[in-house]
Amino acid sequence: MRLKILQENILKDLKKVNKLPVIKKSIILFLVLLQLSTILGVSYVFGANLFPAKSVLNLDYSHDVLLSKATLEEVQEALAIEPILAEQEKVERERDAKIERLLNFLKKQKSPVATREYAAQIIDLSDANNADFRIIVAIMGVESGFCRVPVKKNGNTYNCFGYLNGVKYASFEDAFNNLIPKIAVQYANKYGWDFVSLAKAYGQHSWEKTSKYMYNWASSI
Repeated sequence: MRLKILQENILKDLKKVNKLPVIKKSIILFLVLLQLSTILGVSYVFGANLFPAKSVLNLDYSHDVLLSKATLEEVQEALAIEPILAEQEKVERERDAKIERLLNFLKKQKSPVATREYAAQIIDLSDANNADFRIIVAIMGVESGFCRVPVKKNGNTYNCFGYLNGVKYASFEDAFNNLIPKIAVQYANKYGWDFVSLAKAYGQHSWEKTSKYMYNWASSI
């Protein structure tokens, strides 16, 4: 519509030009021609649809184009990692199962360390020192009733293992961090499930009874 109006105005201007002197005619004709060329240029642009009203761009894409294909080396690396991740998940599941079993056992014994945090600490420290956590807990049962009666020396030492090293610990957590590695190396790893030899080495006076207690407790966890 706007182009049509411009064209009509130009035609009117051309009619007026014929009545003007030659110099003025030349100037006005030049301006009219300039205006006309602009109109023709604009008409061409819109006629050629160089600036369409609506976008006709194809925004669809192919993953094969935008994403580079995995190399053979990358595929092999991914396949190599898969069994490692599967093994890690298996280890985590087994750890969670052990924590749950130990927690339930400690709750039955009305132990003050019957929390998930303490159960995880006992298991992790035992595993870190290649010891069966059930043996560690069995020793703890004989020596302190599963921490119900820890060693007393000028107050609570939080020592659940009857380990007479003269140290007074600030908490069960501190005591476990210090004592479980020692007991794992000196007793649990050395004697394993031979609870008779373990009871004798530990200096338990009624070793006939205590060895049976330890075996029964360890078997029930």
